[in-house]
Amino acid sequence: MKLSIIVPVYNIANYIQACIQSIISSDLKEHEYEVIIVNDGSTDNSLEKIEFFADKYSHIRIVNQENQGLGGARNTGIAQAKGEYIWFVDGDDVVISENISLALAHAFSTNVEILAFDFVPVNEIGELENWIQFKLKGEEHVTQSGPDFYFINFAKSYIWLYFFKRRLFTDQGILFHESIKMEDSEIMPKIMANCETVGYYNHALICYRKREGSITNIKEELARNHFYYSMVKIAESLRDFQKQFPQDSVIFKGIELKRTQINQMLFTNFLYNNYSTKANKYYIDLLREYKILPFSAIKGFSPKMNMKLNLIRKLVNIFPHEARFLYKKCFRG
Repeated sequence: MKLSIIVPVYNIANYIQACIQSIISSDLKEHEYEVIIVNDGSTDNSLEKIEFFADKYSHIRIVNQENQGLGGARNTGIAQAKGEYIWFVDGDDVVISENISLALAHAFSTNVEILAFDFVPVNEIGELENWIQFKLKGEEHVTQSGPDFYFINFAKSYIWLYFFKRRLFTDQGILFHESIKMEDSEIMPKIMANCETVGYYNHALICYRKREGSITNIKEELARNHFYYSMVKIAESLRDFQKQFPQDSVIFKGIELKRTQINQMLFTNFLYNNYSTKANKYYIDLLREYKILPFSAIKGFSPKMNMKLNLIRKLVNIFPHEARFLYKKCFRG
């Protein structure tokens, strides 16, 4: 079997039919691929929606489990997969059917361990949006090592943008973290570090749906708190993983760039968001516990903005409670 498509499902009854329909509308032959739908303890009628497809198509199967989060659902899918390649597709997105077989043929013809591709953004009702022009950095006929590819694409750690040889997970025992959000950022350097060949297919395979309630649209305080905690845990994991590589290695430098990105996300999130005094204390304690506070230097913005943020950063590192509120009063009115 060529490809295992792993689709985690948790309370997305309004979207899952469109996702599965887009997958089976490709011109892949049924014996070439399987669809593993992991129902992660859904409490809506998602199961009813996916059973319709599983009853109709023999290459679609459902695995039911108690809720373990997105990472846990993906791990279950890996354990069940039989394909040479694995593709993780989120159940609220849709795939671009006509490009799947072409991308898979490209992966097999080049025999790369990972094939990267692009995506297009859509809104909640599936209309194209222009909020991002997404292109990975690469050339279609040039193969790179995993560390080299990660170094120039570290900011694009979306797991659904790649076909992976299944053995990259099974041979190394690599699994997703099950208790955090943004687990893609935590696992991607671990996969890339052990990968010798990454290819690039210069076309989009995913329509990424930006919707209310998704990780990138966090509004509720509990979800936001978990998101913040997740970034801290990712920063810790990357720091520990990075230690096993020489400082002059490409993968070390790529992880350093990712750590810098996350550090700046944590800093700006801490600075800009309207947390209560109690929540503010929790975040400060969390940042200190995982040795992220004091914050390291901020860079990558305009010279004027870098100067402004680093001045505030120095104050935050000394007086985190007071500096944050001083910033809000003096700089944000």
